[in-house]
Amino acid sequence: MIIDNAPGWARRIIFTEISDDGGARFRYEFEDERFTILERWEVTPDGSLTYGLNSDDEPEISCKGDALLEMVANYIDGTGK
Repeated sequence: MIIDNAPGWARRIIFTEISDDGGARFRYEFEDERFTILERWEVTPDGSLTYGLNSDDEPEISCKGDALLEMVANYIDGTGK
C-alpha cells in the first residue's frame, strides 16, 4: 500500500514515527545535488492513508544553489531544461 502509493519521483520512504497502536507517519523523499522533494503522509491503525501533513497539501520542494534561477533562465530562453 505505501509502496504502491509512492509518487514516481520518490527514491526513498522514510518512517518518522511509528506508534504502539499500529499507525505511522512517513515521507516520500527525492534528493539530488539540485533539489529536495518531500511529501508527508500518515497511515492510521486501520490502514487508511492520509495525505496532507504538509502545510498546504503540496509536496515541499527545495532548490539548492542556483537551481531555481537556472530553471527560470532556461524557461525564458526557451530551452525548458
